[in-house]
Amino acid sequence: YKNISEDILSLKKNKKLILALGHHVPMSSTEQESSIWINKYSAKLFLQNCLAIAQNNSNCFVIIRYKYLPNFNFFFNDVINQINKTKNILICNNYNESYRTYKICSVADLIIGEYTSLVDECIASEKAVLVHDFSYQFSGHAKKYFKHLPEKIFCTNKDELLKKTKEFLMMDDFKANQFHANNEKIDSNKLPLDIVKFKLNQLLQ
Repeated sequence: YKNISEDILSLKKNKKLILALGHHVPMSSTEQESSIWINKYSAKLFLQNCLAIAQNNSNCFVIIRYKYLPNFNFFFNDVINQINKTKNILICNNYNESYRTYKICSVADLIIGEYTSLVDECIASEKAVLVHDFSYQFSGHAKKYFKHLPEKIFCTNKDELLKKTKEFLMMDDFKANQFHANNEKIDSNKLPLDIVKFKLNQLLQ
């Protein structure tokens, strides 16, 4: 931990550290309303779910981290105010320190986020991961296509996310290993490329 900032390490004292990799917050009014994947409702839902995790689990500290610090508008005021009032959750606003996201990932006990390249790196590094695989418009998209990964790490609704998070927080390190997609658990016969080839062959028949 010699390269990890003290302010990060201090959050781990007597608590499990959860890093929630935030959904992109749309800036334009068109993007906020019309995009299926990226919109203000999905972004707010993710914040509400992170807040629920913190409020229901006093034995954890939740850090919400975005690729870029969002400029939250009034639509987010109610959930942002609740986050600011809750002691065991914060939105990380330090973007001056190099590789800060990776540093937090390295010490986090659990990482929650959409199936992105960074989440994929965490999985490859055998970190404990829960894939936030739902929004107000869809559910189970990543679980459907990334079948080579253990089903245990996918959360397709809020209840499932809260249940699996609490389950993880109550486990010792040995039992919590089921949330790590290590090489032994990855089914090489169900890699995305094989799924694509299979579907192409079906279409060509």
